Amino acid sequence: MLAMPEVNYISFNRSRRYVYFCEFQQKYRDYIDFVKMLQPVPGVGAVVGAFANYNLLDHLGEMAMNAYRLRLLKTPPAY
Repeated sequence: MLAMPEVNYISFNRSRRYVYFCEFQQKYRDYIDFVKMLQPVPGVGAVVGAFANYNLLDHLGEMAMNAYRLRLLKTPPAY
């Protein structure tokens, strides 16, 4: 099973959060390149493409839930 590489994309420095988008983009590109390279092969491409899209959507859903949780934690409670 293909999995996103475990990389710490966020660095904390004096209560500021920095996201290194260049590093993030390169890791994502390296992850997806192999899968997209196999898609033009007839027959195999459909299976590999479906598998890749399923894994990417699963990863995207997890990231969306975590972003929502972070947003909830950052907003002050309304009393």
